[in-house]
Amino acid sequence: MEYFSNKYKTVTIDLGGFGESGTTRTNWTISAMGEDVVAVIKKLKLNRVVLIGHSMGGPVIVEAAKRMPEKIVGLVPVDIFQNIDDVWTKETIDGTISYIKTAWKNPDSWNFLKDKTLIQHYVDQLPEEQPNYWWPVLAETFEWINESKEKFSQIDIPIFSINSDEKPTNVELFKEYVPSFSTKIIPNTGHFLPCEEPDKFNQALEDVINEFQSINIEK
Repeated sequence: MEYFSNKYKTVTIDLGGFGESGTTRTNWTISAMGEDVVAVIKKLKLNRVVLIGHSMGGPVIVEAAKRMPEKIVGLVPVDIFQNIDDVWTKETIDGTISYIKTAWKNPDSWNFLKDKTLIQHYVDQLPEEQPNYWWPVLAETFEWINESKEKFSQIDIPIFSINSDEKPTNVELFKEYVPSFSTKIIPNTGHFLPCEEPDKFNQALEDVINEFQSINIEK
């Protein structure tokens, strides 16, 4: 935020049930969270918006963009879309959720972050009680990815992902469904790459924003 707020209007959102946002809602879906993002854009009267979404935030920003494409300059999903052919079976989804529940307050069990100091930082921020509403949202995130080809076909907005190098990103396959798709890879990082390599991430994001500006100028 500090890096970009000197040049751009920057806004962060605690999605439903996270941070300081409400926990009393009944509609725990990616679609509903996309609506929340739209509500913030309307409330703040924002135009020429770049939406950035890490992990679960990737599907959320796509859902938001579907609802108001005229406001969105570009999308930046972060370490969530690597292979558009990925399929999450029910067994894999259930197993992943079970793993996270088990690893909840056990930093030695975390396998998606390389920096042990960062792992402890995140563990310390977790609530003592596991929020039940997190699990249906997480499950729907994986189910959304299973339908991502159809979801992406519903928008015509430049997409520039920033990914770690833990898994290869199949750019050419993505381009078959999303011709505007491109990516930047930050090496030697895990899933929380914005925190693991903040300087490299900020530079990559600035490059992406400049790319979006040039695309829109050409239009």
